[in-house]
Amino acid sequence: MVFTKLLRPCLTHVNRTTRFLAQHGSQQLTHQVKRNIHATPAILEVKSDLVSSIEQAMERCKVLPPGDLPSFLVEFKEKSSFKIRDMPGQTNVTMSRAFGNEKIKIDFSIDDIQLAQVTKNPKTQVREVASFPVECLITITKGEENGCLMFKTMIEDGDLFIEHVFYHPEADISKKHELVGFKGYLGPDINVLDDDLKRIIYQFLEERDVDEVINLFIPNYIEYKDQKEYHKWLKNLKAFIEE
Repeated sequence: MVFTKLLRPCLTHVNRTTRFLAQHGSQQLTHQVKRNIHATPAILEVKSDLVSSIEQAMERCKVLPPGDLPSFLVEFKEKSSFKIRDMPGQTNVTMSRAFGNEKIKIDFSIDDIQLAQVTKNPKTQVREVASFPVECLITITKGEENGCLMFKTMIEDGDLFIEHVFYHPEADISKKHELVGFKGYLGPDINVLDDDLKRIIYQFLEERDVDEVINLFIPNYIEYKDQKEYHKWLKNLKAFIEE
């Protein structure tokens, strides 16, 4: 009996709710549909404006037609011994070449362009990028059993600056693009080395074609790839919005 009494208020409430929906539900639903109909033009307008803005941004991108390459890249591929490994959609880029029994690799990331000062040309509205520093990790290996020589460097304004030179006994570490979590001795700051030793270290890299050509090419390539990835991102965004 107690259990039944406890249930009765709930059943009464349900009955009241049912009667209310029976009397007013259709009218409430009609009003809801009308509100949705009135909101639709505004939604479509925002969607159209967004697509239009994306299209304008795509037009301002400095990208070449598919299959075409900028002249600086064509010239580099014709003259340089370095090969470029660039995976679409990825930020890391690797350049590699052989030199005698050595395998030389240069790793860098297009993320470094985020440090650049970007302005817009007031007439064309095209993004213009000022010079920016680029971190490069240069690795040299001689097979799998001879360890790895690594150079932590920075490229800025066409010059390469070596920060550290260090040796690692495992050549596999050269497969990494960065030194996150590395606990080994990085060697002294190169600026404290004897001038002759420092000069010869730079010559050692120049002999392997890590020279002014590379120092100028890498920032240009970062700008080129950044524009490609940005244009692709805009294209994917537009396609998704239009679905």
